[in-house]
Order: sequence, then structure tokens, then C-alpha cells
Amino acid sequence: MKNVLPLKVSFLFTVVLFFASCEKLKDAVKVNVPMQTADVSFSIAPQQAGTQTLSDFITNLNVDSVIKANNTQFGVSNIRSVRITSVRITVLNSDIQDHFGVLSDCKMDFSSNNKPTKVTLASLSNNPDANTSVLDLPVNSSLELKEYFSATVFNYTLSGTTRRAITKTLECRATVKFDVQVGL
Repeated sequence: MKNVLPLKVSFLFTVVLFFASCEKLKDAVKVNVPMQTADVSFSIAPQQAGTQTLSDFITNLNVDSVIKANNTQFGVSNIRSVRITSVRITVLNSDIQDHFGVLSDCKMDFSSNNKPTKVTLASLSNNPDANTSVLDLPVNSSLELKEYFSATVFNYTLSGTTRRAITKTLECRATVKFDVQVGL
């Protein structure tokens, strides 16, 4: 009987170690999936000087399919973390008068059909008054976006303050990239 107790304790210790090791292994199996939810054309209509919404646009993306294309073992239910990595806005028809230097500040908000609460992905303040057709907006890379990504429809709102009026329709392209971490 005395020999049975150490055997039971030893067995219990082995079982606990096994499950603890499985949990560590599960946490160690992670894959980063770079994802671009937007590479979309949109327009900014002529605007008066002041603060306003410049454009709203929507993209559709089957996140589950994108994840499975990178690794068939994972899907949307395996998302552990989503972080924004970059936001680039390009004006395709800028000129000497209408360009991104007209904006003193701007920001891009984001929501999805799964989570309609808007969050600010990126923002730029004190934008110089210079003739430029590209804006790389500084992103909020600490923002956790996992809850938004079990969706298929993504909503973007570009807003800002114009120093002076935009006199023509600006044809633009937005490229928005995320890092999606999936795991067991």
C-alpha cells in the first residue's frame, strides 16, 4: 500500500506535466498572415475649407479564405490577434492646387459588419502644406482588431480638415494592410 501512493503521485505529476506541455505547444504554434483588406479606388468630392468626412468606402473580403490560402490548417476561428500595419492613400489626379497638402490633418476610421463600432486605424496631424499625392498615415499598431475580423464587409471613413477648398473631385486609392496572427 505504501508503494501505491508514490506511484499515484508520480502518475498525477506526469499527467499534469503532459497537459501543461500541450498548452505550451498550442501557444507556440502561431502563423502570421499578412492581409490587405483594402486596395480600393474612391473619390473625394470638392470640399469647402473645414473639418468634414472626405470619403466613405466599403470593401468585401472573405477573411477565412485568405487565412486558409496561407495555411489550410487555420481559419477565421483561429485568429489570435490582428494589428494594423500600414495605411497609404494616393491621389491619382493631383495638380498644383488640389493635392494632399490641402489637408492639415486627416484620419481613417474602420468598422465591419461584425463590429459596427468605429475605431481610428491611423491619423495624421500637422500635415505640411506641400504638393504631395501620397499620404502614409501613422497607424495605431497597439490597437487590437481581432473582433472585427470574423466579418466579410469592412467599412472605412476618411475624414480631415482642409486648409482651403478642394476644387475638383480627387480620384484616390487606399491601401490598408494588417498582420493577422492565427494559432491553435
